[in-house]
Amino acid sequence: MSPISAQLQPFIPVADLIGAAIGPDVEVVLHDLSTPLHSVIHVVNGHVTGRKVGQTFEHLFSDALKGRAAEGDLIDNYYFKSAGKTIRSSSLLLRDQTGHLIGALCINMDVSRITAAIRDLSALLPGYANASPEQPEHHSLPETASLLVDSMLDAMPERPTRSERLELIAFLISKHVFDMRGAIERVASRLGVANVTVYSDIKYVKNHPEEFNTLHWEPSP
Repeated sequence: MSPISAQLQPFIPVADLIGAAIGPDVEVVLHDLSTPLHSVIHVVNGHVTGRKVGQTFEHLFSDALKGRAAEGDLIDNYYFKSAGKTIRSSSLLLRDQTGHLIGALCINMDVSRITAAIRDLSALLPGYANASPEQPEHHSLPETASLLVDSMLDAMPERPTRSERLELIAFLISKHVFDMRGAIERVASRLGVANVTVYSDIKYVKNHPEEFNTLHWEPSP
C-alpha cells in the first residue's frame, strides 16, 4: 500500500471525527483517485458495508455515472443495499489547489432501523404513502462520472503497455463506463490510441474474463 499523499492526509482526522461524532452506524471512506484500482486509503466503522483499505470505489462511480450529482462536487443522498442493510450515502469529490480531482470522502449511513421504524409507524396510518427511501430523480448529464474517468486515466503511465491498458479497460467495463455515450472516444483520445483499439480491447477483455480476476469483475450476461 502506497503512503497516503500529503494532500489527502488532512481529511483523515475529518473522517475520524465524523465517524466518532455520528456513531457506529456511519461509515466514512476516504479515496485516493490517483490509484483507482485500490482507491480506499482510510475507513472508519468499516463494519457498516465491509469496506477495507486497498479496495476500489463501488457505488461512488455507479451513481456518478447515472448522473446523481448535486451542485459542485457533491453526490448526495443516494441509497443502496449492502448485506441486507439499507445504506444512505453521500460523497464529496476532493480537489487540489489547481482544481485537479484527487480524491473523494464518502459517508455511508445504515438507515435500516430508521426505515423499519418508518414502516411500523406507517402501519398505524393505513393508506398513507409508503415512506421507503426512493432514489432522487436527476436529469443532469453525468459530468461527475466524466471527471472520475479522467482521474483514472491521469493515473495511467504516459505510454501504458498493452497489459496496463487492458487492466484499465477491464476496470472501466466493471464500472459500466462504456455504457455511457462517448466513453470509448474519450478513453481512446486520452490513451492516445484509435477508437478501434479500444473496441478491440473491450472485446478481448469480455472474451477472456479469467485473466482479470484481480478486478473482481463478473461480466454482464
